[in-house]
Amino acid sequence: MQIPLTFAVILPVPGLGGAMEEPGFRGFAPGRLEHRFGAVAGPLVLGALWVVWHGPLFLVGDIAWPDLIVMPAASVVIASVFQLGRDSVLIAMVVHAMNNAVGGGYTSRLFHGSAAIRTNLLVAAGWTLLAVACSYAAARRKV
Repeated sequence: MQIPLTFAVILPVPGLGGAMEEPGFRGFAPGRLEHRFGAVAGPLVLGALWVVWHGPLFLVGDIAWPDLIVMPAASVVIASVFQLGRDSVLIAMVVHAMNNAVGGGYTSRLFHGSAAIRTNLLVAAGWTLLAVACSYAAARRKV
């Protein structure tokens, strides 16, 4: 019950769950970046910008360092979902808010110390594998 409630709070509240970043990160930037860098590199560039955007949270310790891997990978996945959703910013907001509700609102509170880092590295590996699968599927759709 906690995850759906957290999701319901995170989605509509600007700045709280990150979902309100998506109008800029998905509604404005992707087309320009993909046109300039390509369908896979564009979301990776956006992911790097996303890391910079979250820089202050890294510096104060609110985001663990493995998220340096997660953010670019998640950017590729969210770009894929965005495109499959016919460029729906709302679907990108929902994916982002759900990730924050499950990861930041629930899972990250279960582990501490080295267990938290191992968990974050597993999450990074999962996002990376999903990003590779999305990139492969996108390349096949273009053929």
